Amino acid sequence: MGIGIRLYIVEDDDSLKRFPLNRYERMLRGLPGEALPQYSGRRMRSICAAIELINRKPAEILRLDFSYLAFDSEGKLDRSEFETATMLGIDLLAQIKPIDPKRKVVDASHRFAEKRYKDQFLWSPTPEIESAIITAIFGI
Repeated sequence: MGIGIRLYIVEDDDSLKRFPLNRYERMLRGLPGEALPQYSGRRMRSICAAIELINRKPAEILRLDFSYLAFDSEGKLDRSEFETATMLGIDLLAQIKPIDPKRKVVDASHRFAEKRYKDQFLWSPTPEIESAIITAIFGI
């Protein structure tokens, strides 16, 4: 038993294209020669699936994350959008700041950061895409 991670890019026609995790990691590191020119200058929907594996076969979907991958003019991952999302994600950590009982003003900045993060960097799947995910993972 183990956990596997699978990445998919959602094409314009809502079909899924598997995106190998090792290639994604190489692109994140900015290694030369790692690009997807077909996505140059585009922002694509992506799915990250955490899957429980039994005997190396998918048994259960543990988590699905629906986000975007932005590509620069050369088809490389857009570092600026990645950094913006990361910084906004750090702002979400404000939720764990201790609350000063003497303050009369409520600090809701983390709530605004969460809304901004969801609006800018997350998306919701249609029932057809959910079905395509199950088919892609389990081959049903």
